[in-house]
Formats: sequence, C-alpha cells, structure tokens
Amino acid sequence: MTATPYLPAEITMQPFQISDPEARRLAAAAGAARDAAYDALQAYADAVYAELVGAARHACGLPLSPSHADLVARGILSEMGAEMAHDWEYGPTAP
Repeated sequence: MTATPYLPAEITMQPFQISDPEARRLAAAAGAARDAAYDALQAYADAVYAELVGAARHACGLPLSPSHADLVARGILSEMGAEMAHDWEYGPTAP
C-alpha cells in the first residue's frame, strides 16, 4: 500500500539536487523547521497524554483511561491544526 500525499503533486516537496546555494539553504532551513515543529507538537501531545492519564480527576470529574486520554489528546491536536490552518489562510485576527 502506498501513501497518497496530501499536497498536489506539483507542490509536493521531494528531495533532489538543488544547484542554487540560496535555494539549497532555504530548503534545508524549511526541512529543519518542519522537523522541529513536529518534535515540539509530539512533545506537547506526550505531555497532554501523560497529564490526562496521570491525574486522578479532571474537570469532568472522572479519571481518564489511557484510550480516552489518547482520544482527547488527538482531538486537541486536531483542533490546533484546524486553528493553525485558519490563521494561515485568513490571519490570526480573523473571526
């Protein structure tokens, strides 16, 4: 089974030789920034999950099972992604 890229083929970034030094530097910086952002989001998700599982009680008044905590953490990340996409398209001050 092959993964289908989310982005259209014409804008999907694939590794290839870049002869222009400035373009190569920008491509490397973009890749490093993507990796750093992913690592930061993973650390955030891990911390949210640990907090949800480790706390005896939550705002809803019940302890969360590991599977429920996983679902809540995934929902938080999904909501963050939708908010970031909205901000990217319309700006952070848009309604």
